[in-house]
Amino acid sequence: MHDPEDDTDWPDGDAGAEAPGGRNLPAVRQALTPEALRLARSAWNPEPVEPPQIDRELPSLSWPERAAEALRYAALAAEHWVSRRGVLREWLRLNLWVGIALLAFALLVVPPVTMLLEGTAEWSELVKATALNVTATIAGLPPVVIAIATALVAYKLLRRNWLRRRSRGRYHDHGDPYGMQ
Repeated sequence: MHDPEDDTDWPDGDAGAEAPGGRNLPAVRQALTPEALRLARSAWNPEPVEPPQIDRELPSLSWPERAAEALRYAALAAEHWVSRRGVLREWLRLNLWVGIALLAFALLVVPPVTMLLEGTAEWSELVKATALNVTATIAGLPPVVIAIATALVAYKLLRRNWLRRRSRGRYHDHGDPYGMQ
């Protein structure tokens, strides 16, 4: 049976204790940054759960009120039995806050990021289609046209290179690259 006196607060717990997933708590602590641990310790503040008290006016209540009071007492007694020190209540409270933060992130950040990624995917599809069209057009040209275009480009590049060499040699003969002697 569960002994509530054995409950330990996670941040101040036993250094060799095993986490629920079978992980060693020191390894988990080492993985967290000091700032995250400091934040977790400041947020972790379990308060002891008081034992539940039966309403003194129970006999004078109507039957639905008595049933509701009995259910309330049973729920509070179960909470007190499971975690007298309030660790379970604090764990649920912190997880609720984390869930709210993740929900806010999911509602405020994820839709715009998704829209940007979808737009990027559409544009990349358009670029791909354009590249395929250009490639298909070039591939559809007769080989003679491709050979002539390649020869013209080679002629222009060789001529530009020849003119640069020729002009460099003329300037070096005079000693002044600007022709001002």
